[in-house]
Amino acid sequence: TDPTKLKKNEKSTDETPMAEDGKRIYNSKTMRDQYGNYPVWMNKRRIAKHKKGR
Repeated sequence: TDPTKLKKNEKSTDETPMAEDGKRIYNSKTMRDQYGNYPVWMNKRRIAKHKKGR
């Protein structure tokens, strides 16, 4: 019922650590990030080889 406690709780639930820093986390096995995209530095030839080897 205390409004200050409610505001503190709302702030903690809205924040996500991934959205704040903007860094992508890449899986070392699949070479994909959390959105399913390959890194920018990876060329199309290497992506095709990687897909073929799966």
